[in-house]
Amino acid sequence: MKAHLSAPSNDLRTPPRIPHLLLHILALALVGCILAGGALYLYTAFNNEVSTYRRDMNASAYDAQFFFDRREAQLRSVTAAMLPSRKATPPVTSEPRNGATQLEVVPVTATSDGAPFWYLLVTARDRQLLDLQQVNILHTSISTGKTRYVTGSGHGIPTGVQTWIAEFLATRATAARADGYAPLFWLRPPGDDISRLFLYTPLDMSDPDAGWVGLEVNNIETAIRWHDNSRHPQNYVLLTPTQHVVLHEGEILDPEWYSHKEIPQDSFYYAWDNRLPSHLVLSKAIGEGGWRLVYSVPINVIFEHGHIPLYHVLATVLTLCTLVALIMHQIRRRLLQPALAQYAALQDSERLTRTIVDAAPVGLCLIDRNSGVPLVSNEQARQWMHAEDSQWRLQALQNQEPGQERTLRDGRSILLKVVPMEHQGHEVALCAVNDITALKEVERSLLTAKHKADSANKAKTDFIATMSHEIRTPLFGIMGTLELLSLTELTQRQRQYLRTIQLSSGTLMRTISETLDLARAEAGHEKLQISDLSPVDLLNSVVASYADRARAKGILLYGVADCRVPQRVAGDELRLRQILNNLVSNAIKFTLGGHVVLRLRILDMDDSQVTLCFQVADTGIGIPPEHQHKLFSPYYQVENRSQGEDNPAGSGLGLFICKRLASLMHGTLSVVSTPGLGTSIDLRVSLPLGTQPASQFLLPRTVYVSGAIQETILNLCDWLNQWGINALPFQVGDEAQAKGALLLSAWPPATPAPDWQGQRLVMSPPGQIPDEATSPLMHYCNAYDLQDLKRTLLLLQEHQPQQSLNPTRPFEASLGLRVMVADDNMVNQRILSEQLAHLGCTVLLAKDGQSALQQLEHEEVDVVLTDINMPIMDGYTLASRLRSQHYKAPIYGVTASAMSDERKRARDCGMEDLLLRPLSINTLHDTLQAAIVRGRA
Repeated sequence: MKAHLSAPSNDLRTPPRIPHLLLHILALALVGCILAGGALYLYTAFNNEVSTYRRDMNASAYDAQFFFDRREAQLRSVTAAMLPSRKATPPVTSEPRNGATQLEVVPVTATSDGAPFWYLLVTARDRQLLDLQQVNILHTSISTGKTRYVTGSGHGIPTGVQTWIAEFLATRATAARADGYAPLFWLRPPGDDISRLFLYTPLDMSDPDAGWVGLEVNNIETAIRWHDNSRHPQNYVLLTPTQHVVLHEGEILDPEWYSHKEIPQDSFYYAWDNRLPSHLVLSKAIGEGGWRLVYSVPINVIFEHGHIPLYHVLATVLTLCTLVALIMHQIRRRLLQPALAQYAALQDSERLTRTIVDAAPVGLCLIDRNSGVPLVSNEQARQWMHAEDSQWRLQALQNQEPGQERTLRDGRSILLKVVPMEHQGHEVALCAVNDITALKEVERSLLTAKHKADSANKAKTDFIATMSHEIRTPLFGIMGTLELLSLTELTQRQRQYLRTIQLSSGTLMRTISETLDLARAEAGHEKLQISDLSPVDLLNSVVASYADRARAKGILLYGVADCRVPQRVAGDELRLRQILNNLVSNAIKFTLGGHVVLRLRILDMDDSQVTLCFQVADTGIGIPPEHQHKLFSPYYQVENRSQGEDNPAGSGLGLFICKRLASLMHGTLSVVSTPGLGTSIDLRVSLPLGTQPASQFLLPRTVYVSGAIQETILNLCDWLNQWGINALPFQVGDEAQAKGALLLSAWPPATPAPDWQGQRLVMSPPGQIPDEATSPLMHYCNAYDLQDLKRTLLLLQEHQPQQSLNPTRPFEASLGLRVMVADDNMVNQRILSEQLAHLGCTVLLAKDGQSALQQLEHEEVDVVLTDINMPIMDGYTLASRLRSQHYKAPIYGVTASAMSDERKRARDCGMEDLLLRPLSINTLHDTLQAAIVRGRA
């Protein structure tokens, strides 16, 4: 009997489809967002148009309601002016005055059988008002069926119409209503060709034979028509309580529709035709008789007025979809295809390892434990069992050790594993025979596989670095070019387009950075770089970084630091800045108006460490309670928080990464938020105390502090008092103390500015400090640098010249530096050259480290900017060679790699720091400015 082991599987894994799937999902999501945005815009535009029609219809309906109410009140007034009399001769009319009768008594009824006569008291003013309103007073007798004019003559009432009115009123009760008033009835007799309505009420509710008093209301169309004839068609219908059409005009719904359709009172709705809305309808109750006025507008008329937004949306959607297709194509060509090629190489390595393991020789057999004869075996086992006698097999069966090593006659060694069992009534043993020689080969193969796995892990690390470089490098070209373009003359529309592209590029940059940060964390490359830092300078630097963005959005951004905070602590400044940047950026993004404040205070301090709390508070839209516990989860975003094109949605990784970084520093992040009021996020972290510099106190002097925010005024007073100055908040009336005192104007300044005649020190953002002082008593300092404030005060007390107090604004004065740029990428060279030229620098270009080294042998430069990854000689080697030659100028590395060990390696090679692409002109200016200060020191 033979048994064969299953052959090793040679099936290969198919190439991963997830990246392609994710790319398609991303494209579909973007297209979906574009279509949803377009649909939302169209929906909003349509609703606005509908709202306009609704307002117009409501206004017209209100005027019609007012018209009907006035006529009903007028009829009640006329009825109240009618008096009964037992005499057939009417009372005497009042004496004329100025040729006109002031009060006229007009007979209404002529009766018999002892019934009273009814007369109407009418003044001249009443008659003028009736004529002006085209209203005539009528009396209808039920007994005779006749209707006569009491005042005016009107258009005349045909006999048939008079008969219909009398028959209609005869069926109506004359008793008072529940509210005590006499009933009112609006009439539109059939067969009456004149555009008029009749309004009736009983003359005497106690005497039905007294008849009915009414009003003939003419020119009714002017009261119920729409106001704006140029914009709206005259589509209306007046209905009785029984759904009969009284008056209608324009292209409206089928009049029979009103007779069979149950229309709710005082409603605004759509009329449907074959499951599609056909008209926009407003139904309004008119008067006390249950009549209704219905206005309608065809839906196609609304669309005709709102077709322009449709064209705009279609053009925008097509443009954005085309842009998404182009971006997806570039991502597939530049990212996915190289990544899949590298994955195929890893597959080849895995296939080789699996083949070696599956091909290891193993023999299996069943041996009779009494005779040592093999009963069942496979080909490998027979090669071992039949090659030797049975003596050693019996010895092996008697040995109870789980694994036995045996040496055969031919010198080969086997490892025998024996498991006693029964088979077909015989005592047998299941033996597994392994050639130790082959096992050694397998071990060597496994060791090789381990080395390859380590190589694969290293390849993953290299993949992260490569992806960072390959993505950031073209982004540097895009964002750098956009930044340079923003410094040129552009139209308002072009500047809006540029702003949109910059926002989208910034969002893409943040998404890539956050994704790479997450990849580094999962790969175990997250390490802290501990160094001495100033918490106060860090706070002011973050506020300065976002000041322009907040000011452009109309938001007030300021920072407040406790004056007791130590000057130096030990921590990872880059990670702290990353957390604060993310929190401040989110606060500005979701704040539509008001302010964003970054506060720093001490929670606890001893001789060795201090516990600090960085608080970012805003007056934004807030976060609902049900979303707050998920706020720090990866890829989580609160719905309906991105508003407008200036607030593009992010990746949902920023706060998650901040939470990880805070935990890495043994700190915590907490959030308190109220929808509609704002959000406050606290970063609490304990840091060791650093080496504290010697304190420098200023000479005692009275300084008044003014500003728009009381919190900043009090905070500056605390700092000034700590430096030895007598600081007081400025109050109206302190102008008299100007002699010998100094007024410090905080940022943002107070409005109106104090009328101060003495020395004044103004704190302004760097971009708003003038080149020269406007007067000998006017001085300036950086609003985002407390050390600059202290230096300026020190110079003032030492009576230094005015020009030494006013720093030149960035970008408006030439830095005057000679800068060497070493980079093998022509796009990077061009952008860096133009940025440096804009800053007033002279640029020397080198295509690699070797070329830069040769040029520096006979050229003198102030700063060296070198790419890290270059052919022939990279940036690390260039820095090491220059430092070995005692080169003193600052050297900065420029790279797109985001690996944490790159910065340490750069400093070990003699570089001042490592600059990460994309590199903005502000960062470049600050770096060169720091190099100038370092060179002077």
